[in-house]
Formats: sequence, structure tokens, C-alpha cells
Amino acid sequence: MTKAKEESSSFLGIKGFAVVVLFVLAAVSVYYFYFLNSEENTPDNTNFEQLFLQNLYSSDIVYIVMDTRNMNNQNIKEGVMQCGVDFAGSQALAGKEILSMALEEETCWFQNKTTIEECAALYEKGPTLYITSNSKTGYSEKTFIVNIDENYVIGSCNIAILN
Repeated sequence: MTKAKEESSSFLGIKGFAVVVLFVLAAVSVYYFYFLNSEENTPDNTNFEQLFLQNLYSSDIVYIVMDTRNMNNQNIKEGVMQCGVDFAGSQALAGKEILSMALEEETCWFQNKTTIEECAALYEKGPTLYITSNSKTGYSEKTFIVNIDENYVIGSCNIAILN
């Protein structure tokens, strides 16, 4: 083979390889954006909010978990506990059995002192208002996670009645 043909075939090989790589990247991008990232396959926070509220309103029992583990700031601890009290007084929860739990380090306070695991086994059964300062506020089908900081305003944790 001549030197010109050898350079030409290796150049086509590189071009061909580049074309294949670009094609694969394009196919993967299309698959991700049109199939994996569709609304049907990845519910957004609004859909979880609606699912949570449906579960909350249809349930006779509501769990309120006040998680003060790993908190050094007393104002934040008090805000977490006050938020739980405020939620318990929400009009939308009137007539429901409210089971409140406080998580502190290795202990759960629910009717008496128990383990975190025993409390988790209870509150995982139904709609839970989970109050902490160690997470982002957000929803899942059974849980509304509320993140509290040192600026908590009394009365701002509340569930309204939907019309």
C-alpha cells in the first residue's frame, strides 16, 4: 500500500469512528430526553404533592414526626417542635387521629421512650408530616418533609382545607 492510501484509510477510520460516536451520543440523548425524562416516568414534586394530599385527606390517622437529631441550635430544635404543634392544630386534620413522635439522637418519644426503628415502623404506615432541619422540603407519596431553620415563624406549619 502506498503512503497516500495508508494515510487516507487511517483518516477515514478516524472519521468513521467519530461519526459512530456522535451517532451513539445522539441516540442516547434522544432516548433520555424523550423516554426516561417524560412526565409519565418521572413524576415531579407537584404530582407527589397531590398524591400525598390525597393520602392525607383520605386517612383517619396522621403521623407527625419531629426529628431533632444532630441539631446543635436550640432555636431550630424549638422551631421543629413548634411546627409539629402547629400542624397538629391544622383545620384540615380535625377529626383525624394524630400520632406525634419526637426523634432525639438514638431515642424516639412516642407514648413512652422507644427506639427510632420502632417509631419508623409506625409512621411508615401512613401519611407523615416529617419535620427536620437536615433535609430539603419535599414530598413523596406518603411523606411531606418540612425543613425548618432558625427563622421559623409560629403558625406557619399548617395544612389548609381544599375546596
